Amino acid sequence: MKYKIKDLCKLITSGGTPSRKQQEKYFSYGTINWVKTQELQDGNLYETEEKITEVALKESSAKLLPRNTVSMAMYGATVGKLGILKKEMATNQACCNMVVEETKADYHFLYYSLLYNRSKIIGLANGAAQQNLNLSVIGEFEIDWYTLEEQRQISATLSALDAKIELNNAINKNLEEMAQALFKRWFVDFEFPNEIGEPYKSSGGEFEESELGLIPKGWKLAQLEEIIEINPKRILKKGEYSPYVEMKNLRNNYARVSEYVLREFSSGSKFSNGDVLLARITPCLENGKTAYVDFLKDNEVGWGSTEFLILRSRSGIPPEFTYFLARSDQFRSYAILSMTGSSGRQRVPESSLKNYMVPLPQNLNLISVFGEIAKSALTLMKKNDDENEILSKIRDTLLPKLMSGEIRVPVEQDHNDPDLPMVAESRAIYQP
Repeated sequence: MKYKIKDLCKLITSGGTPSRKQQEKYFSYGTINWVKTQELQDGNLYETEEKITEVALKESSAKLLPRNTVSMAMYGATVGKLGILKKEMATNQACCNMVVEETKADYHFLYYSLLYNRSKIIGLANGAAQQNLNLSVIGEFEIDWYTLEEQRQISATLSALDAKIELNNAINKNLEEMAQALFKRWFVDFEFPNEIGEPYKSSGGEFEESELGLIPKGWKLAQLEEIIEINPKRILKKGEYSPYVEMKNLRNNYARVSEYVLREFSSGSKFSNGDVLLARITPCLENGKTAYVDFLKDNEVGWGSTEFLILRSRSGIPPEFTYFLARSDQFRSYAILSMTGSSGRQRVPESSLKNYMVPLPQNLNLISVFGEIAKSALTLMKKNDDENEILSKIRDTLLPKLMSGEIRVPVEQDHNDPDLPMVAESRAIYQP
């Protein structure tokens, strides 16, 4: 049996965009999360980049949607992308927002049905230049029907995997933020531990004047090129297949490269493990596209766009220090101010970064200690990302089998029967 999506929902609606001409009235002091389609990334959505005001809701076609609304991008580069709104939110007009009728459907099941049928739904889109869906096309689409309890059991199995992926992502975000905070505390605020373990500046540590202002006594200023090599020479033969990283494979404000492909080398920036990829072009630099390379095999050389600047630590400087230096607000502000070119295509010249001044302790032991702490964080982040890749493959394998009925999840679990799949953990994680 099949059901139309519209028959399983009590509301299917798009959103709206308040006038940008009244920025202060509709956006500046907003508290209501407002979703744009690029924020739909096939998962739960807790916060949005922009927020709108109560007045914007009243004076535009935007509308407040309940928690657990399933949203699908209807057109543009993100067509077909999905999200589950985990708070009351509004969206722009490019989102199809589906509020399920709880007595008929489970919102997680609707989400996974849309994910399973995404290519079919996109195939119904019209438009030559770009694919366009609409509320009617999505609402009329038919999905396989299961009882509500069966829906919840299927959702629980898939949600358990996604919940673990989400948890790993949250851990990685915290690890990144803690390492950044430690870098700032030690090398910007100068609250590194003194001889007796107390914060240097707060406990009355001595300072002296420098070109950058006051720095701890005994420290020195070094030009970036003294401690970091920019665009070091790497050897890749033309035509050789090697890991290739696109700009989009760098997530905003995240240490690790999300994915890469093997591609025949032609020309571009070349890098090895321990290097830092710094996006030097607008708006990628402003968005925080900076990554630490740790995914290559031993002695392997990867490559990417010439819009990457490659930073390589010189002797005595841990590569983790270089990464968090490149992620610091001070470094990024300097790089942004150094951009040249037309307003639409500005980039940071390699030469301008060489003169960036870095305060350094005479004894590099403090930097080494930081490097070890940061290395532990980055290593755990890699482990979590590797686990997420495995979990994603398991989920993607199970999804079509569960949705098509090839694999049936028992509604009532018999814990004494070892041949039945265990779903107890899934039940514990699943939140209807």
